[in-house]
Amino acid sequence: MKKILLYAIPLFLVFTPLRADEGMWPVHLLEKNLVRQMQKKGMKIKPDIIYDNERTTLSSAVVSMDFGCTGSIISDNGLLITNHHCAYSDIHAFSTPGKNYLEEGFWARNVSEEKPVPEKNVYFLRKVFDLTERVLQLRDTLTGRRMYALLEKEYQQKTGYECMCVSMWSGSRYYMYCYQKYSDVRLVGAPPVSIAAYGGETDNWEWPQHKGDFALYRIYTAPDGSPAPYDPANIPLVPDAKLTISAKGTREGDFVMALGYPYQTNRYNSSFGLHEKQSVTYPVVVRASKAHLDIINKWMGSDPGIRLQYADTYFSLANVSELREGEVLSLIRHRFIDTRRKEEARMREWIRASEKRNELWGSLFEDLEYAYSVTEELTAAREWYRQTLISSQFLLMARRVAGLRSEVRRAGTDTVDCTRDEFSSYYSRMMNYYNGYHPGLEKEWFVIALRDFCANVPRRYWGDYLASRYDHFQSDVLKLAGYIFDNSVFRSRESFREYFLTPHPINEIQSDPACMLNNSYDTQQYNEEERRLLGTINARHTDTQYTRALYAYRKEQDIPQYPDANMSMRLTYGTVGPLYPRDAVTYNWYSSTQGLWDKWNPSDYQFRITDPFRQTLEAEDWGVWKDRKTGKMHVNFLSDLDITGGNSGSPVLDSRGRLVGLAFDGNKESLGGDSFFHSTLNKCVTLDIRYALWIIQKFAKAQYLLDEMDITF
Repeated sequence: MKKILLYAIPLFLVFTPLRADEGMWPVHLLEKNLVRQMQKKGMKIKPDIIYDNERTTLSSAVVSMDFGCTGSIISDNGLLITNHHCAYSDIHAFSTPGKNYLEEGFWARNVSEEKPVPEKNVYFLRKVFDLTERVLQLRDTLTGRRMYALLEKEYQQKTGYECMCVSMWSGSRYYMYCYQKYSDVRLVGAPPVSIAAYGGETDNWEWPQHKGDFALYRIYTAPDGSPAPYDPANIPLVPDAKLTISAKGTREGDFVMALGYPYQTNRYNSSFGLHEKQSVTYPVVVRASKAHLDIINKWMGSDPGIRLQYADTYFSLANVSELREGEVLSLIRHRFIDTRRKEEARMREWIRASEKRNELWGSLFEDLEYAYSVTEELTAAREWYRQTLISSQFLLMARRVAGLRSEVRRAGTDTVDCTRDEFSSYYSRMMNYYNGYHPGLEKEWFVIALRDFCANVPRRYWGDYLASRYDHFQSDVLKLAGYIFDNSVFRSRESFREYFLTPHPINEIQSDPACMLNNSYDTQQYNEEERRLLGTINARHTDTQYTRALYAYRKEQDIPQYPDANMSMRLTYGTVGPLYPRDAVTYNWYSSTQGLWDKWNPSDYQFRITDPFRQTLEAEDWGVWKDRKTGKMHVNFLSDLDITGGNSGSPVLDSRGRLVGLAFDGNKESLGGDSFFHSTLNKCVTLDIRYALWIIQKFAKAQYLLDEMDITF
């Protein structure tokens, strides 16, 4: 690892006693009390083995994958393991009707078969610096983005790495994270979706699960070992660190920890913000997305080609829909808004007890209450707009015409001619976009989307074009939607091609009914209306001040705190154990291959077992991967690790820092985790690494991949 002598953050900071298990702790702030708690739980390694600003540690083998998922280095040749659902879009992009890697799986038998993934990046955390004092000096004289850019450029020059300045607790603390970025990443292996996502959306967020949710990539470098874009002459990365894999498995009560890059949480949200999620925005997301999913699912079931075309879209939309629905139910079930209101009552007393605090936050709660109440109708309308009209791929095709006006000006003409160089790239991009577009499906969704928008959004938020067309069609939204779709050149690839292969004035193009609808009322107009309603109150500033006040209050009360997830590397720790989801119900802590047979249904796409895998299962040749105590092939297991989106693919490590699994899901009882952690119900669903290794060896016949790994038995 490149050594740079700069001011580094000490590993141990003096904070306060901790509640066990809860928390996504910044990996560079493993303070003494936290370490003691981890040791009491069973951790056997020293904390400086986890992270150190000046030397190679376990964290040196953990990467962010474009800050959307987490991966781990597991060989001296740059082999990386993560979740299959993190690789889903890449596998989908490589798939064709003739070679469907989603359905059939993919295994590169040698390096020449590994598939370079365009625009795929991995980031290794190399340095972290505390910039709090520096930022507090600068932020009153520089805007946030300008200040960040200035500091990031300075530290990039000092370190040679890509640097990102990150705020914690809404500006109470600031840190600079410096990353080494690699951009030649190649797909190596992935099981078919029938193994990786067995149970599909039915089992998503459920327990027990039986998913082989993993995929393999390899990182490549220039011949001298430096990061480089894809080149056939590049060589596999020789990493600073790799994870050792343990084939011993886990037991109930075992200590586990995970390192990863959780994307975002909002655990410092006010009771007003929580009410908005529970009663205003998330119910809209759930209603609209379910209607959209029903349409996609119907069309996917009618044609394998459409299934492949929309598989990635369906996967992403279904995940969000189930997550938001679960969050609402969790907030209601655990009455968390009431809990937060009780804490806020104590905060109010604390604020009033100090002249300085009263000066800072004396009107905070009144401002919050007013801001959220006066904008509630607008907030619901804006969410309906996002979930209906903005989510229409048909209207998205029309929105992409917006950039043509500037192209026309640059070309010194008022006409779009796609045979000219200035406009040919637009035509090519659009034709490519239509590869993921089915006119019948998109028309059906657009009709429903416009219907639901008009039914749920007050007319004053429609804009002139929609209002006039609505009146023209005498409130018949279905006829109106049909008219807009059928008369738009963006309705299909064929109509787009026919129209744009001849020159047309830009004003004529923008008079297309889909363009007119897009321009009728946009996000900017919603934002302007919000500013009008709020008057002198700055809603974003008020939310920021709430977080700072809550942080200061808890700090003074000696309440342990960790910042909200923000894509920086975090550590969470816990214990392997069962789930008690509700009264008189208990779930075991692990699942086994027997569960595949228990759920098997050849007529259900989500619970099918393909012939090749069925033969492998029936042989019951578990080899060295079966559990020594139960004699079974364990598939997934539970622990109380505190995870969220972005932790997908996070390495789950045992007490000695060895890889025993990959985090890939939570349980439905934990779906309120964006807002709060429930000490007994929050569970992390983990792929037992032995199941992945068994699949690689026995199903994929890819022993050569296992030979790269450092596996202990």
